[in-house]
Amino acid sequence: NILLTIYFPLLLHRWKLYKGRVRLRDKIRQLEIKERKAEAEGKNIASEFRKKQDNMKALLNQAQSSVWEETMLPMHDGFDDFVYAVIQFAYVACFSAVMPLTPLIVLINN
Repeated sequence: NILLTIYFPLLLHRWKLYKGRVRLRDKIRQLEIKERKAEAEGKNIASEFRKKQDNMKALLNQAQSSVWEETMLPMHDGFDDFVYAVIQFAYVACFSAVMPLTPLIVLINN
């Protein structure tokens, strides 16, 4: 149960982050390759094109930040977790007098 509710979504999230980082690295490499080709050919790059390339490179570098990754996470609603904890506490409080193993059963259930 804990594997499906916690570790599988975490693994899926980390896989998505990894794939996103790989895509960002590829895009940055493509921009650098374009710049090197233009410099090697000796082309005089127009200032507007140069500004666009620099802006794109800056945005891609900023997108590699962990803060950016956190802003892309879905909103977390902790109410469901709170309700689940309250129900577990109610089970322990109500049934531990009848069956002293109840806290252990609740601990195993989580």
